[in-house]
Amino acid sequence: MEWQFVIPQARAELLRSDKNNYCVGRVLDAAEVPDALKASRVVSNDPFAIFDHFDTFYSVIDNEKGLAGTHLLRAYDQLYGAIDKLGSTMADLLSRKEMDTTDRESSLNALKMLAFLVNGMVKVIDSHVNTASEKMTTKKNKKQSVNEQVEALDWDNKRYQCIVQLYNLMQLPLEKLWEPPVCEESFVDVICDVCYRTLEQSYVRTRNIADGVFRILGTAIKRYNHSLAFPVRIMQIIEHFETAIPPVAAGVLLLYEEFSIQTIYPVIIKEIIERLSVDSADSQTAKFYSHFLVELGTLAPKLMIPHLSMLSEELLNLESFTLRNCVLQIMGEAIVSELTSEELPDELKETRDEFLEDLLNHIMDISAHVRSKVLQVWLNLKEHNAVPLAWIHRVLNVAVERLEDKALVVRKQAIALIKAFLEHNP
Repeated sequence: MEWQFVIPQARAELLRSDKNNYCVGRVLDAAEVPDALKASRVVSNDPFAIFDHFDTFYSVIDNEKGLAGTHLLRAYDQLYGAIDKLGSTMADLLSRKEMDTTDRESSLNALKMLAFLVNGMVKVIDSHVNTASEKMTTKKNKKQSVNEQVEALDWDNKRYQCIVQLYNLMQLPLEKLWEPPVCEESFVDVICDVCYRTLEQSYVRTRNIADGVFRILGTAIKRYNHSLAFPVRIMQIIEHFETAIPPVAAGVLLLYEEFSIQTIYPVIIKEIIERLSVDSADSQTAKFYSHFLVELGTLAPKLMIPHLSMLSEELLNLESFTLRNCVLQIMGEAIVSELTSEELPDELKETRDEFLEDLLNHIMDISAHVRSKVLQVWLNLKEHNAVPLAWIHRVLNVAVERLEDKALVVRKQAIALIKAFLEHNP
């Protein structure tokens, strides 16, 4: 981040720049912060007072480990009020055909300062909550500690309000504050960083927060040139935070449905294939990416169909049985959801038959995990009347062979599939 704040000369003479080029004066000691926060309450009603109190909030962030959670929340609440007031002020300013240069620069500097500070406060409060959990030894106590901390600070609710506030802010024509009228990439990154950090938190799982996060990211992609950074950060989250996978999958679908962003799907799938081709033997990587692909395939099978041929070519021959199970399960979901109509065009019938052929072949897969999984997929197809008549005898012949499979779990699935065909024999 390489912003520079334009500030009055008298103020500038008192300030030094920190390593990120944010102007700060003296960083207060932890003992000085409570009194300074009392003096800084004015920013809640006058966002431009941040020019005089930036040091206080910077000091809160810098002294995070020496401050109680109540002080962190007090600082956050003041910043929240400041951004609320600034948003109202800027809405009026940005609606004018011509803006006074001084007003424009003051608003831009206040916006940059407050965005930077809110981002920092979200980080330190997250750290405060997570540190409390790490002090507990048992898993049960860990979970209880996190929940108690979140509840005590009301942080989950405040975080949702923060997301809503940032979304409202991003709806303004902020680019008008810059000359030329293009938002700096570093500013957009600071706003979006709050969103990505939200997805990484294990205790942030409400649908409203996740949807709000992706509405901000959708706005950033559509209006503020964030399309290149988005896949990189999302891939990092998928790879390292399993609890984030369902909301991320739902969020990618939201980007398609609400923002008509169609390029995200192929970019992410291509990135996943490239990553797995290099490191498919990593069990966690295979597991997390497979989980994400299955979530996508379940939520939006129609959108996955164009990419399944590429997935099957690249992943069905890899060593990881988890990846093969993933692709085959998505094929089954696609057939049930999108490829059962009698009026399918020839192209989609051909696609369906290719999927069925792959499913049939993998009943003989080298891995018992895959053989069992594919038999489950065929059972699901049968229960949804999605097995074409021409395929029934072929499937039954292979299923009967699996009655003598060396793996018990495979034999059980073969019996269940044959039983279903016998009970509902067309």
